[in-house]
Amino acid sequence: MAKNRLLQIAEWTEKVNSTASQDPLGLSNRVSQRLVNNLLFGITALGYRARYYSYYTWSIYDVINREKPANSQELADGIYWRDKTFTLACLLHHENDDYSISHVEGVREAKPFLLASKKNIKLIDLKHIHSNKEGGFGLNYKGSLIGIGFIKPISFDEDQQDSTYKINDDQNIQEMIHSLNNVIKETSFYKDYACKRKSIPIEVIKELGDRICLCKLKEPSAPERNILRDIIFERKSNYSCLSSY
Repeated sequence: MAKNRLLQIAEWTEKVNSTASQDPLGLSNRVSQRLVNNLLFGITALGYRARYYSYYTWSIYDVINREKPANSQELADGIYWRDKTFTLACLLHHENDDYSISHVEGVREAKPFLLASKKNIKLIDLKHIHSNKEGGFGLNYKGSLIGIGFIKPISFDEDQQDSTYKINDDQNIQEMIHSLNNVIKETSFYKDYACKRKSIPIEVIKELGDRICLCKLKEPSAPERNILRDIIFERKSNYSCLSSY
């Protein structure tokens, strides 16, 4: 009869201090990197709020189609204007929570600006992102949106010194933009203030936040919720963004 063999289980030879690392064997990086490469191709920034991917793409679409920018500066101004409004809109939607919501672009500058503002907000004075003329889009999301294939830079002129963006014509991305646009176009901001650099009544910005705050993406009724899932995780077989752009 064969002798019973004891199963040897790996044991630590000494206590590992976990305050500096939660992955002493170094396994997490290998596993997570493989998952990231497969599930979130091209995303290089930490995008805690998926709605920024749809909102910034919509912003570019809206500026190009309604403001007809002649150069990159005019395009950047339009994107930044919508970015600033969106930041304040999210804060106002959480007015009862002391204007607290995680991972809003430029919140450190925007919150005190909002609290110091009166009934009409002089948005032109808010500089919530100092290091990039395109706001949070240019600072944290531009590379990701290009990498994942939502947009690509193209030249305004033959010298290629001035660039704009072309939005991927994949039907899923177009559906994402138009579904969000259908909600935003009903707001007073879209109708009267998105394309004009003038003071905005606080209730107009709050209306926008009540419709499309970052937190509302978790609701099943969010217009682009399932579309973003389909695109980012390639849940639809007809998703062609990465291969065709």
